[in-house]
Amino acid sequence: MQSPPHSDPEKSSAGVTGTLRRLLAAAVMYLEARFRLACMEGGGAFKLLAAVIVAGLTSLLFVAIAYVLLMFALVGWVAAHWWQGDLAPAATVVAAAHLVGAAGLAFWVVRALSTSSKTLFHATRHEFQQDKLWLTSSQSNSRN
Repeated sequence: MQSPPHSDPEKSSAGVTGTLRRLLAAAVMYLEARFRLACMEGGGAFKLLAAVIVAGLTSLLFVAIAYVLLMFALVGWVAAHWWQGDLAPAATVVAAAHLVGAAGLAFWVVRALSTSSKTLFHATRHEFQQDKLWLTSSQSNSRN
């Protein structure tokens, strides 16, 4: 039995190997197309992510600069109104206010973490305790 003269020998090959070759060729073509599509879409997403990161870092820098300038202005205003232009006590008061705020935030964080540590992952910790009890009971049963 001869194959038709105009047919592709790879496509007309019968049996498991021919089927596997065609299936593998289709899978490779599919993966290649998906990879090209992912590269096209990924390139646009990567550019957008880079732009968002740059914009975020730039705005963070602007906020930091504005904060420093605002603190200079506050020190100058406090010095002009209460210490006849002397900057040292005004800077001390502003720094002390920052330290009090930082201490308050640190106290809040420690308090929040100490109270939430009892409630975080409660179900998971309960499962671990049950597993531990089961393991210890199964080990004591296997020793007997």
